[in-house]
Amino acid sequence: MKVEGPTLTIIIPSISAPTLVNTCASIYNQELYLSDQILVVGDGPQEFAKSLVEKVGPPFYYLEYGPEHNWGNPQRNYALRFARGDYLVWMDEDDIFMPGIFRTIRQVGSESPGRPMIFRFILPDRRVLWQQRGQIERGGIGGHQLVAPNVPRMVGRWGSTYEGDFDFIRSTLNCYPSDDVCLWREEIIAACRPHLT
Repeated sequence: MKVEGPTLTIIIPSISAPTLVNTCASIYNQELYLSDQILVVGDGPQEFAKSLVEKVGPPFYYLEYGPEHNWGNPQRNYALRFARGDYLVWMDEDDIFMPGIFRTIRQVGSESPGRPMIFRFILPDRRVLWQQRGQIERGGIGGHQLVAPNVPRMVGRWGSTYEGDFDFIRSTLNCYPSDDVCLWREEIIAACRPHLT
């Protein structure tokens, strides 16, 4: 398969929620490269998640860390050491990617290499985040809105609180020398818990 544009590593912490099937389907239906990685990381042993990943096969891979019971944040941090893609993307196992968004990420990454991107995101009540360009605040932004270049020294870490998304985004963007380095994108990357709408 010919690779056009940067490769992706998608990191998904898992406690074997049944909705993981929908999350994986939203990835499987994207334009994938064999050199992409989808890392599903169990919070301790997660047989459902492991068997689902094994059934789908590469570029889906199962890892295990914990159990930690800490909103998946330790699993996200752990998976970073295995990430090979040019860009890092995060997802929760009860959310789904929007159709065609991987193509958009690759296009933006090709046009503006080395810059993080922040996409928009639909909440279950149909509100869309971000609401104001350039505004990074607790409760107003989510972890899978950020797509970051896979440069280990330029990637933050997830905090040990429920608001770990904010900690991660802020600590990642703080690694860059300029406040305007981030590309604020109008496209919607994902829908949060669409089964609730």
